[in-house]
Amino acid sequence: MISNELLKKKILDEAIHGRLVENDSSLEPIDVQPVNDNIPFVIPNNWKWINFKSGFELKQGIQINIESQSPVKNDIYPLQFLRIVDFTQNNKDIRYVSDKYINYFLEKNDVAMVRYGNPGFVCSGKEGVLANNLFKIIPKFKLKHKYLVYLLESDFIQNKILSHSVALSAIKFSDIYKLNIPIPPLEEQEKIVKKIEELFELIDKKEKNDEEKEKLKVLLKEKILDSAIHGKIIENDLSLPAVDVEEIKDNVPFEIPSNWKWSNLKNNCEKLYAGGDKPLKFSKEKTCELSIPVIANGVNNDGIIGYTDIPAEIDNCLTISGRGTIGYASIRDYPFTPIVRLITIKPKAYLNIRYLKYVMSFATESSKGTSIPQLTIPMIKNKLIPIPPLEQQKKIVDKIEKCFKLIEQL
Repeated sequence: MISNELLKKKILDEAIHGRLVENDSSLEPIDVQPVNDNIPFVIPNNWKWINFKSGFELKQGIQINIESQSPVKNDIYPLQFLRIVDFTQNNKDIRYVSDKYINYFLEKNDVAMVRYGNPGFVCSGKEGVLANNLFKIIPKFKLKHKYLVYLLESDFIQNKILSHSVALSAIKFSDIYKLNIPIPPLEEQEKIVKKIEELFELIDKKEKNDEEKEKLKVLLKEKILDSAIHGKIIENDLSLPAVDVEEIKDNVPFEIPSNWKWSNLKNNCEKLYAGGDKPLKFSKEKTCELSIPVIANGVNNDGIIGYTDIPAEIDNCLTISGRGTIGYASIRDYPFTPIVRLITIKPKAYLNIRYLKYVMSFATESSKGTSIPQLTIPMIKNKLIPIPPLEQQKKIVDKIEKCFKLIEQL
């Protein structure tokens, strides 16, 4: 599925090619000298390709030392000092400077761009004195500033700018001035901007709906797991014998079916340990000699950070991240080597590893997003887990996974 960001890029691409709105050939072209060489693509007949140098003036901002700035607006420092951070995030560290820098002022309807630091980033919608790593783009003809913003944000322009920037860190004015850009009639610019904003608004709503849908999926999965470990996700067969484990009856979290048992994690594992240091023989890339996955705490690539020659673990195990994305659980049904305190568990034969994964995922859910620095063996070894008969565990897992599959189809 195409991402919302790619959808927006596609819309901008259609816009600058003259395909987003129906072209009105009766509209007068803008009054500016066109260029006819080095034309990247065909545009409508009453659009013009213009050269940046002939159509615009670029004016760099100014360096102002910290002693000449104030955190408070007053008669001496009445103008906001605009830095990259003031455009890229909700910055609370607003700075003000003297009105002697008025020649470097950016109006709300002006357009600026970042020259170095985040080259190519387009800035608009604020008023203030531009810092020296930004530059103002001043049209020499009538132009809708929002059309200019969207044009500059398009991949067509961004790719050209970044391809010329020095090691992707700075933009030369000489490279900007070489650019040829497509400009429609003024009235058509208005139509294009309106259409872009309508479509962007729909995409933003879709993105918000997507976010809400993902939150709903997480919540539904949590409810499924909660129902599962309470013994409510399937019909319990009370004729099945309880597993032979050391049962704990005091201070249990909630009631479970009569042939289930509460027991702590450590008494139901063949192995329960934390990974150690990175092996001496290690490669980020898989080779003939180094082919055993090395697993650390993390979600990316299922925690695999490289490869070694000898596995520390050959049994099927469950790993749980103790750092980073705390509580991330994964079944390892292949030889591997856990490192950097990755929690590794081999359950006893009567404890289904898939069932344990879901139990531990639910049990560690409260740790995610908290300020605890890590999850450790001492923190989980005495954690109580509900253990149904083995046959019931398998049915519970099948039901959970069936429900999760349906949730993902939402």
